[in-house]
Amino acid sequence: MLRLIVLTAAVSLLAPMSAYGQTVGIVAVPATATEGLEKINKIPPAEKLETAAKHVAESKQLLGAVTGVLKEAREKKDIIRINCVNEKLTRIKALMRSVEMSELYLREALAKKDQKTADHSYRKITIAFQKIKALKTEAEQCIGELAFAEGEKEKVDLKIDRDKVPDDDPTVTEFPETAIVRPPAASPYQ
Repeated sequence: MLRLIVLTAAVSLLAPMSAYGQTVGIVAVPATATEGLEKINKIPPAEKLETAAKHVAESKQLLGAVTGVLKEAREKKDIIRINCVNEKLTRIKALMRSVEMSELYLREALAKKDQKTADHSYRKITIAFQKIKALKTEAEQCIGELAFAEGEKEKVDLKIDRDKVPDDDPTVTEFPETAIVRPPAASPYQ
């Protein structure tokens, strides 16, 4: 709650423009932000653990789905899509580490009856899960080389006009032989 107050004060000093239709200099805190904090405090510990476990399991499934998208892109050898999906996958893996660690911290906090740490860990799990879902959607929407090609790959027919092209290859040049002269030794000692 203290963070919210400090954040509100900082934003009101830095952004004198109106926010949420309020007068200049006053920043309104969305009601949903404070309601969300109050709702997390009201969730029983058993439900927090259950929801956190569901989020971890679903996050692992989403990670597997994105890995499948990457495998498909590799099979098609679509480098552009591979890079795009790989970037999303890397971010998902980092979020997965955070989710798993936060679940561990949540269990420890609930065992110690530390409500503040438990709420924080639960929030981290929820936010990371939402980000993982968004990244999975972005990974599925990655487009590659094949998205730019219409129909089959185009063929190029090359016709050479032999009257205008010389028979000898202009890229082949013969260099004169030069004698290689070694410079004298820099020191009389070897």
